[in-house]
Amino acid sequence: MQTLTKPAELQNKRDREPRWRPSLRIRFALQAKRWFPILAQVTTVVISLAALYVIQKQAWIYEDQRKLMSETKTVMAEQTEIIRIAQRSSVGVAGVTAELKERQVILMLENVGHIPADNIKVQVWEARRTMGKNSPGSITYIEGQRLFPGSLKMQVVVPLGEFKTTEISDITAKKEKLYIMGTVAYEDGFGSQKTDFGFEYRPPPNEGWTVRSELIIRR
Repeated sequence: MQTLTKPAELQNKRDREPRWRPSLRIRFALQAKRWFPILAQVTTVVISLAALYVIQKQAWIYEDQRKLMSETKTVMAEQTEIIRIAQRSSVGVAGVTAELKERQVILMLENVGHIPADNIKVQVWEARRTMGKNSPGSITYIEGQRLFPGSLKMQVVVPLGEFKTTEISDITAKKEKLYIMGTVAYEDGFGSQKTDFGFEYRPPPNEGWTVRSELIIRR
């Protein structure tokens, strides 16, 4: 006669039987398969961030180099300009002498620069002023001269026109004022330059000339 197994006994028998478990290699393979997409995404993000950092770092380096080059160019340009100015010619009035009896004024031009001044053009205007009124004067032109640097000076004779004896006496007595003003234009290889000047005659006993920089020829 066949013996029937009760359900409870069958369940107990199943519980006592050892269960099958996958091997460690299989479990690792399953875990790896599960985590691989996540790790791949994380790796992609990390690589992207690293690439972004490298690009930003290169941009910073490029910007620093650009600033350094710009500053270097500025310094070089300033040094070049300083050298250019230092080496240029510089012509101005070194002295003024009034020879009223001879009815003329002598200007002495001097080049205190380092290279010759070419094609010098001098324009001098003589003017007088009596009791607030300006008297018409004369204009003297000299051009085409060359002046080397050093102790050598260039003389410019400014005739005082038809000065009368009474006019000379009025100037000496400070009743009339005498002005000399003008422009010295010249070239030196670096370009054109110009020097404006203006002087007021100071009669005896302290004879001389007073610089009046505001006096220029109105053109």
